[in-house]
Amino acid sequence: SRLEALTRPAALSLVSALSPNNPLLFENRAGNREGTLVAFAVAEKEVHADKVLLIRCGDFYEAYGLDALLLVEHAGLNPMAGRARAGCPVANLQATADCLTSAGLTVAVYEEVEPARQATVGL
Repeated sequence: SRLEALTRPAALSLVSALSPNNPLLFENRAGNREGTLVAFAVAEKEVHADKVLLIRCGDFYEAYGLDALLLVEHAGLNPMAGRARAGCPVANLQATADCLTSAGLTVAVYEEVEPARQATVGL
């Protein structure tokens, strides 16, 4: 399994932070309220369980749970706030994805998009 292949101390130290409560293995302290970034990530992980999800949040791409540990292990990133959460700046996305794919992993990248604006038409 991917957990058994971890060797970096920073990644290994986060194994105890994983939770079996959702496909991300992420302990969401805020609960799984609809409309949150973590709820979106959980729903996408259900569909793409075999991929490392990198989800854009502002100027960073973030990963949660096991995906975060894989970022720490294979891309040398640091965990965020001592939790099973990690990310990289937008400018480092390609290098981070390259590290993951070089390790034989498949990456799914999610971009933020603004809601469509309603057009107002004068009659």
